[in-house]
Amino acid sequence: ERCRAVLSIGEPVLEDLFSYHHVTSARRMVADLAVDHTAGFLRGRADVWAAGIVYAVAQVHFAFDTRGITTGATKKLTPQQLIDAFPSVSKASITSRATKVRDLLDANGPGRARYERFAAALGVLPYVDRDKFLSSAQDVGQQS
Repeated sequence: ERCRAVLSIGEPVLEDLFSYHHVTSARRMVADLAVDHTAGFLRGRADVWAAGIVYAVAQVHFAFDTRGITTGATKKLTPQQLIDAFPSVSKASITSRATKVRDLLDANGPGRARYERFAAALGVLPYVDRDKFLSSAQDVGQQS
């Protein structure tokens, strides 16, 4: 339930501003948060989690600088574009949650490779079967 709620808010923004590789990165982040950090992930508003995850994906893919164009973004984005995409969430909440997401998933360090575009494109890491992970993550959430 929680995974679906977060993805239903975040995926339209990703699909509008990024490529499908970025959607895959976000799905991996949601799956990893749901499985490895269940208690924390179940707390808080779904829109704040969605905004933070989308912002974290943008940071992992360098979407805010010229490197982003080479990693799958169709154009250089500004942080304000993503903040504007989530009008119900404050800038401070988005950036704070993105930092938390990156820290929990070690997306600034060795864990970054799991969420990069090339891993999704080349199938280097297992592709997230959305329906399977959503149902299993929901089961995990119900056990907590």
